[in-house]
Amino acid sequence: VRTQRDGVRLALLNNRLEAIARKMANTLLRTGRSGVLNIARDFSCCILTGSNELLAAAESLPIHVLSGPDLIVMPFNDPYIVGNSYLDISKRQNSNNIYVSFKFPEGVKPVPVSIFIEDPAGGPALGLQLIPKKIPQQVYTVVDDTERFSRDSRKQIAKGADYTTHVQELMEVAAFGSTPSGYSVAPFNLPPMVLHGLKLDAIRRLSNTEGDLYVYEVTNPTSNAVMLNEKEFDGPRVKAVSIFPKPELQKNEKATVIVFAKKMEGK
Repeated sequence: VRTQRDGVRLALLNNRLEAIARKMANTLLRTGRSGVLNIARDFSCCILTGSNELLAAAESLPIHVLSGPDLIVMPFNDPYIVGNSYLDISKRQNSNNIYVSFKFPEGVKPVPVSIFIEDPAGGPALGLQLIPKKIPQQVYTVVDDTERFSRDSRKQIAKGADYTTHVQELMEVAAFGSTPSGYSVAPFNLPPMVLHGLKLDAIRRLSNTEGDLYVYEVTNPTSNAVMLNEKEFDGPRVKAVSIFPKPELQKNEKATVIVFAKKMEGK
């Protein structure tokens, strides 16, 4: 039996479903107390079918509702991984990201699968058990609570040591686009902002048990020279601010601002 489709009715139904998803998103924006919701918009609102297929979605971050591999963020680069044939594992050299997806053969019941991850420099192995679920892809951030630091510039930071030098080294690594050892890349989704006529873009957030490094790119689109002030990025949680390579920006010049802040409670 061939079903007759009414294009007008389908368009009306599609608009209605999308309106419901938008209303869900607007409710979160109006009632959410956290800046993760009402500023960064780090959420997704959608309507699914009974078979977990996407039917309608509001304007938001699609990562929460689209299917794909899980992401494991390690606190060190080039991890050595031992898995099995039920996992498809991908990683890039000089990266701390591991992409994992299940690939069970037809007729094989999905079961929990374990993988083991080692630091390429040696040490204990980390065992993770991955459980297949009918949910969107997940991001797992592994935090090294032993507070390991870069082997190239490693210093035992004990009482009385030069903590200022340590922070400067962390911020220098972040300024050159690298990730300090012991830190992992964390979600950092903020829209572009304007600061005294300057364009401010959120680039990266690097997280560790001792604090967070926030990396911003500042562009001067005006015809006048503008001087950046570290105090403009200060706050109750801020430990240090660095502007690289220089605070004075001529027309169309850019600078990188690194903010080192205390960990938020519960983060």
